[in-house]
Amino acid sequence: MDSGALQEVTQTLDVYVYKSLMLNANFSYSSASAFLQSAVGCVLLIISNIIVKKIDHDSALV
Repeated sequence: MDSGALQEVTQTLDVYVYKSLMLNANFSYSSASAFLQSAVGCVLLIISNIIVKKIDHDSALV
């Protein structure tokens, strides 16, 4: 509920994107943050797929 003491600790990237878009109408920062989050997620997915492929080739994607 926007508690001042907990806001710095509990704010995630998703919450930052939402607040910068909805509350501040800051489209450039929110779109850049969302793109960064998508890029990092894609890289982590590719890395984890490579690790799974080395452990068990049948369980990996493609």
